[in-house]
Amino acid sequence: MFPIETQLKMIKNVVIMLSLVFLSSQIHAFTLDYYDCPNKKSSLFCSKGCKLSGKIKFEFKPELNLKNIFITLVDQNNTSSLILKECDIENIKNWKCDFDEIFSSSKHYMVSGKYLSSSTYRMLDGEDDERFSCARD
Repeated sequence: MFPIETQLKMIKNVVIMLSLVFLSSQIHAFTLDYYDCPNKKSSLFCSKGCKLSGKIKFEFKPELNLKNIFITLVDQNNTSSLILKECDIENIKNWKCDFDEIFSSSKHYMVSGKYLSSSTYRMLDGEDDERFSCARD
């Protein structure tokens, strides 16, 4: 049997270690470089054809809603926020959200910490305006 001081020290070390493991597994936010892309293919690979536009922050707040992703986009002097609702979320680095409305549709995916999105706007002239973006370290 160990002396009481040694036992208390061991318990303290175990508690600290478990706290660190818990905190590291509960990542609920992170920020990536955000790029505008000319087409779907370049956004899939977040390739050289994409232009750095700013920073994008992703947050998952399970205490508020288990299906929402909160996005903050900072580009040049502008900051905008968006809430993606009713997403399929595994964790902050793996999720997907698809939206289809009358005049627009959008898809947002995060796979292993790499983000890509596509938006299609149905214009009055019958043409579709498509926009693609991605984010990575």
